Amino acid sequence: MRQFFALCLMLCSYVSLAQQQWYTSLEFAKTKAILENKMILMIWEDATQIPYPVSVDSDNGGSVFVENLFESKALYDLLYANFVPVIVSEDIYSDWYFSIKDKRSFDYMAQFDDQNFKVLDAVGNILNTNEPLNIFFGDYFKLTMFIERYALNTALLKQELLNYNAKPDFYSAYFLADKYLDFTVFNQKKLRGELLNLFDIYLSEARSFISETEDAKLWQRCELLELKKDLVLNRPGKVLRQLKKMQDQTIDTENDAFVAMLYYISYRLKGDVDEASPYESGLNGLQKKVASSIININTK
Repeated sequence: MRQFFALCLMLCSYVSLAQQQWYTSLEFAKTKAILENKMILMIWEDATQIPYPVSVDSDNGGSVFVENLFESKALYDLLYANFVPVIVSEDIYSDWYFSIKDKRSFDYMAQFDDQNFKVLDAVGNILNTNEPLNIFFGDYFKLTMFIERYALNTALLKQELLNYNAKPDFYSAYFLADKYLDFTVFNQKKLRGELLNLFDIYLSEARSFISETEDAKLWQRCELLELKKDLVLNRPGKVLRQLKKMQDQTIDTENDAFVAMLYYISYRLKGDVDEASPYESGLNGLQKKVASSIININTK
């Protein structure tokens, strides 16, 4: 990537913002992100009216400084290769803000309002709410570091993103939350906190589609999914205690396979292979892969 970068910086010509192909429709960007298995790189329109200085790593170990990202076709090409870049009009700010203001964390809303780049998933939720402190070198935004951290291949999420965008309901939100847990364990450690924040958003969405008196097994499924998150965070003792409490209250038979996976991972994380063994036979291929990944990230 750095060799490509250095070559482009040497050869590129500078063009005006109007000549570049930044997308301007967020809805189009969401569709394209799903089709191309990319995250969306979004910035508010007003932020593009002033220079946006960036630094880029070169292949000789140094840095190249560009005074305005929005005037460099080479940098745009690099962004396009890794994200779906979109400039969003301030006209949609108010409606978007009021649709999320009571549903998101303080850090999330601060990033939503900020003039910096936001990395969105194909639903439109922000990933980069906890950027590293060294993302800037003086006034220069470290573009290479940003790309290496957030340019994700979202193929694993594709079907669930499609389902949620087509029809947001309990099941599409729940399965997208679950898939984000799997996506978390398959990605780099430094991103886990931010990916788990997206998991929290979709699990909260799933819960919003059921009422307190509606379907007990749906509430139970959400509770079990929270326990899976605890295992990603290496809390097997807590999970075993909660499972034993739930056993006393009767676990719905539809959740038996999920419960078996939770027991299996919990005992393996505690190093108790004998206790884990009876549960392994009840796991399907995907569950075994996910279980192995959760165990590996917490025992290395």
